[in-house]
Amino acid sequence: MKRNIFKQYLCGFLSFCSLFISFSMATAQTRIVVIPFYEENNQLKKGDMNRHYRRISGFINNHLVSNEFEVINPFALNWKEDEFNVLLKRSRKDSAFFCKEMCRKYSTDIAYILWLDLKKITSPDNFCKVKVILEGQGYDSASRDVGVYIVENIQTINPDCYLAIIEAEKKVASLTGEKLANQLKNKSTFTENTLNIRLEGDISPEISEIFGKILNVTKGVSEAKNYRFKIHSVSMWRVSNNETELFRLNSNITFLIKQIIHSNGNFQKNGVQFQYDSKTIERLKSIKCKDTSSREILFVLEK
Repeated sequence: MKRNIFKQYLCGFLSFCSLFISFSMATAQTRIVVIPFYEENNQLKKGDMNRHYRRISGFINNHLVSNEFEVINPFALNWKEDEFNVLLKRSRKDSAFFCKEMCRKYSTDIAYILWLDLKKITSPDNFCKVKVILEGQGYDSASRDVGVYIVENIQTINPDCYLAIIEAEKKVASLTGEKLANQLKNKSTFTENTLNIRLEGDISPEISEIFGKILNVTKGVSEAKNYRFKIHSVSMWRVSNNETELFRLNSNITFLIKQIIHSNGNFQKNGVQFQYDSKTIERLKSIKCKDTSSREILFVLEK
């Protein structure tokens, strides 16, 4: 009798745990950093720029947080204006790669860049006219475009130029924050269990084929498709995973490679046979994980 009661209690407890885990996974927040770059008349303005950046990002972040995004503020700690100006130039040359680096730096799923240019003139009646042109674009940590491109144009007028600038910045930031939050919420790309896996190094077609074969039988992977291969350089896969946490998936891949190595090249998993000579095994020993972000795992084939 007591054993049956205990079993019923245990089953109920395990069911609750399962539901709790499922709920936690379903409500996992998308982590984002918004990085605005500020210019006046297409020129960098130096000195006391922190207030502009904090004001612009603050209104945008308000909308993102209220829409249940996890927001990282790049100006909260150790912000340096000179370094930020260097980043502005880099963001214009290669925005996708820049966002990927920012995702790694701030440990986010998405990095969104804003380029703002402010123009101001004084009218004959001594009113200050301010115009802010904003352009925004974002990428995830695997350099994939998030599909939310924003362009805004706001004008304000005030007898006090400083107040006119504050009003313009507030309007454009609030409008951008609302659009960004709403459009990102409607994108399914970042709720799907899809990620990139890269293998870089002196890669032969044979090694690429073997690594793809390993991915397709790794625990947690439902499908792995190779969509790019460049000999002696890189091979890339688009992987659909079964709600497996990324770092666990990384561990599963590494463990499977070790199993093949320790079996001296004669191994079977899920009905798939792995049978390789000692030379191939030595090459597999050279595959190491170099980096893991929220959307990508990078392996390298060391020499």
